[in-house]
Amino acid sequence: MLKNDRREIKRLLLKHFPTMELATSEEWHGLLNAQTGLDLPLDMPNAVAFDKWREALASNGLPVWGIPPEKIEVIAAKGAELKAAEETRKVQAAAVLAAAKLEAPDVSARDLLK
Repeated sequence: MLKNDRREIKRLLLKHFPTMELATSEEWHGLLNAQTGLDLPLDMPNAVAFDKWREALASNGLPVWGIPPEKIEVIAAKGAELKAAEETRKVQAAAVLAAAKLEAPDVSARDLLK
C-alpha cells in the first residue's frame, strides 16, 4: 500500500463518484484536485489532503461529511451562544473581584477566590 493511498477516501466519496469504484490512488488524487480546483501535491499526507478536498467539496454543496448544513448552522449558533455566556461570566467574575477588592483591599485575588 502506498504511503498516501488516496483510495482510502473511497468509502466516503464513492456514492458521489460511483464511476471511481476501481480507480487507482493517482486517479482519485487527480479527480479530487480537478473537482475542487485545488492543486494538492501527491506527497501530502492523506489526513491533510482529505480534509482540504472534503472542505472544498462541501463548500460547493456536496455533503461529504454526512452532516446537513442545517445542523451545522444550529451547532454554530449554539457555539456563539456559549461563547457569549462565557464572556459574560468573565466580566461578572471580574466585577465581583473588583468589588471584593474594594471591601478587602489587603486580601489578594487568590485569597478571595478560596
